Amino acid sequence: MNLGEYLKNCRETYKRTQPDVAKEAEIEQSYLSKLESGKSIPSNEVFNKLVTVYEIDLEDLVAKLSDQEIKKLDEIKAINKVVSQRKKGRLDTAKNISIAGLVMLTIGVGLLCFSILPDRSQSQYSYRSEGVLKKDEELRAFELVYRDLQQLNDDERLLTKRGELLSRLEQQDVLSESFKGEGYVVNTPEGRRFFKLIGKHESKRDYWNRWFIVPSFMFLVAGAGCFFLSRRWSKSN
Repeated sequence: MNLGEYLKNCRETYKRTQPDVAKEAEIEQSYLSKLESGKSIPSNEVFNKLVTVYEIDLEDLVAKLSDQEIKKLDEIKAINKVVSQRKKGRLDTAKNISIAGLVMLTIGVGLLCFSILPDRSQSQYSYRSEGVLKKDEELRAFELVYRDLQQLNDDERLLTKRGELLSRLEQQDVLSESFKGEGYVVNTPEGRRFFKLIGKHESKRDYWNRWFIVPSFMFLVAGAGCFFLSRRWSKSN
């Protein structure tokens, strides 16, 4: 639609004649006729008078005018102001949409990286203490308990010591996620315990975060959609 058609529609909506409107706007009827036929462009003064006469909503006017017509009316300050405000509003909206898209893409990439962490095994080390050692006893003193009796050769001293150790036998097993060497010592109120490495186990981690793949792709698609929408919005009327 051009400005002349819009002005004519306004006059006909109010059921007024050209002479009547021309008189109120203080312009010649022939001039008004040229404006309605699109043969002439109003000055800023005349345009403002017609806006008052017809109670024109400038936002509505600009929305209905074609791009080519708006370019022709670039000298009319009131129209140019509305066009600039609409353009600024579109750019601000497009900027906000782009920011939202960037946030969504960032979240999507973060969730995707979190969800595709590779499976890896976790080592656990088993340590065992046979009992509480006295201060003067060797760290591996309890190994005597597990020696074959024939190896002791009826040695009364060793047999007596073995019997004593058997009476103090009190095993404790500990699982550790860190390697503490072939053995380590823990002090206790009664003495000390020597924990010897007896095995290593590999346990596979159960990654519960796999389900994050779904929302990550949702955020990525939404982010890309925001950038596409922002570009289209900034170019729209």
